[in-house]
Amino acid sequence: MEFSGFIADLFNKNPGKTVGAIVGLVLGILILVFGFLQLLVIIIFILLGIIVGKMIDDRASIIDAITGFFRRR
Repeated sequence: MEFSGFIADLFNKNPGKTVGAIVGLVLGILILVFGFLQLLVIIIFILLGIIVGKMIDDRASIIDAITGFFRRR
């Protein structure tokens, strides 16, 4: 069995474990390369970028997003 077939079979049988292992590997490498605090700053900026991108996709303003965040449910 070739390596790509092995990975595909592993992903089909255990998708959560496979994705978790890959994310853990990538985070471990990034921590070794950048350090924990720098990686934390990078993750914060990535999350802010995702939030801004979602707001653009949903055509929501920043004021709407902030008031929606603090609005009682």
